[in-house]
Amino acid sequence: MNWQKYTIDEWLEQFGTWCNQCVAQGGNLPDGLHINQIYWLMQSVEPRPTRPKTICRISDDEAMEINRLLCQAKKVLPTQIELLVANKVQKISLREIAEIYGVKKDKVYLMVMNGLFYLAGLKGLTV
Repeated sequence: MNWQKYTIDEWLEQFGTWCNQCVAQGGNLPDGLHINQIYWLMQSVEPRPTRPKTICRISDDEAMEINRLLCQAKKVLPTQIELLVANKVQKISLREIAEIYGVKKDKVYLMVMNGLFYLAGLKGLTV
């Protein structure tokens, strides 16, 4: 897999698009991150203003590699990766995450960036 194809942000955005597309088509999602739980959490959040649609440009194999990477990182930084997935994959704003967890937005931002830089370091990606 060519990890240099995208930045870590772009990989996570593509993974989120892949997850949404997979669910929309009635497919099975990877279970290691409990994506099904993530999907239902996404559905339970109040509707947000729509953002421009991202076109899925990754293959199923690439999505599974991203899933493996996230699962590996979640063992080391569980909270940071959970917040990173919420922000970058589910597209929940930092403000909304802060409200859900009852913490300040700045703390959420630092934790998301911590997870992002950890992931980038695992594969030598740019942020």
